[in-house]
Formats: sequence, structure tokens, C-alpha cells
Amino acid sequence: MEDLNTRNEEFLRHFMANQRKIHAYILMYVPNLSDADDLLQQTAVVLWNKFDSYNSNKSFSGWGIGIARNEILKLQSQKKHARVRFDSEMIHILESKAENLAEKSSQYASFLQHCLKKLDPQKANYLTLRYEKGLAINQIAEEIGKSAHSMYKTIGRIHKQLSDCVRQQIKLEQ
Repeated sequence: MEDLNTRNEEFLRHFMANQRKIHAYILMYVPNLSDADDLLQQTAVVLWNKFDSYNSNKSFSGWGIGIARNEILKLQSQKKHARVRFDSEMIHILESKAENLAEKSSQYASFLQHCLKKLDPQKANYLTLRYEKGLAINQIAEEIGKSAHSMYKTIGRIHKQLSDCVRQQIKLEQ
């Protein structure tokens, strides 16, 4: 039982860390978000079923993208009326672009996390109310005793501050 729990945790750790990359790859070939989400779920099922054969010395995202590619090909063959088909050279070019974009996206997310930690607690609380608790700006304004107009401006300034901070982090990395 403990081995199964360890295996479950290891799979989840790998999958959660690479889910965005795999999903970004799928979205390059499957523009319909619903189909892409279904393919991601199917890919996750296949990854789980084949996890015993995964070589931990190799990239999980590469392995996952390979499985996703197979699932995309299956979908395309099932939907013979698909309008867009890519040759292998184009697929290779798109794959390298997707990996690059996924890496940048991950890097930008870490920059944003860094910048969020630098916010003063009050501003961080506004973002928590807005994005984690899902409150509308009017609700936040009402809760803290500000006008909705003032709250929109405050959130806008926080977004700009975060955007400037992320840009600064990008410049420091170059």
C-alpha cells in the first residue's frame, strides 16, 4: 500500500509540474479548448497507465508530449474531416517552439511569484480577494469601504506594479 502511495505521489508531482507544457503543446494542434482539455485528460490517463515504464532519468515533459502527440494523431484519424494537417517537419518546428514557450511561461510564472512576495500585505490581500476568492471588484470595494471606481484604479496600479516588476526580472535574466 505504501509503494502505491509513493507511486501516486511521484506521478502527481511529475504531472502537475509539467501539465501546462503538455497542455500548451496540445493547444498548438487542437484549437478547440474543449477538445484540448479532453486530450489532456486522455493523455494523463495514458501517462498514468504507462508510468511504470517511465525512465526517471529522462524528461517527464518530453515523455508526456510524446504521449500527447500520439493522442492527437488518434483524434485526427478519428476526425477525418479535420481541416488542418501538419507534415512531420512542421510538427518538429512547432514542438520546439512549444517547449520554448512553455519554458518561458514557467520562468515568467516564477518571476510573478517573486514579485507577488514583494507586495505589501494590503495589496496582496486585494489580489487574494479578487483572484483566489473570486470576488468582483464592487464586492471588494464594498468589503473594504472604498468606491468601486477607486478599487478599479487600485487593482490597475497593482497590475502595473507587478507587470513592471516582472519586466525588470526579465531584464535581469538577460
